[in-house]
Amino acid sequence: IITARNGYERNRNLAPLQQPLLIADNVTSTTADFSWNTFDFSLSRFSGYKLCIGKSSMYDPYESNSILYHNANFVFVITDPHRNKFRVRSLTPASNYFALISFISTNGKSDYNEISFSTKEE
Repeated sequence: IITARNGYERNRNLAPLQQPLLIADNVTSTTADFSWNTFDFSLSRFSGYKLCIGKSSMYDPYESNSILYHNANFVFVITDPHRNKFRVRSLTPASNYFALISFISTNGKSDYNEISFSTKEE
């Protein structure tokens, strides 16, 4: 069903997913700086970024909902579309972590990227 005369609603629902690219920079014993590519407004309308940090993977392709937010120790929702850097504090020294970023569109579609990183010893 096309709900708008120009098909905007239909076009938005058919918009492709956007592949985020997450990078961990300046990892210390208790902090990590993250950066990612910005949301492409030409593909769909922006709703938010969701950055999750956990000690186990938050992605499981075998689950019906492949992102397991209950595995996250920290969840940050960022609603500024131009903010693509974030510092996470209060990490445990000499520990392995996973970081997952989701790009969320107003139509509810999201795509994600997960990386692993390790904090340094004190």
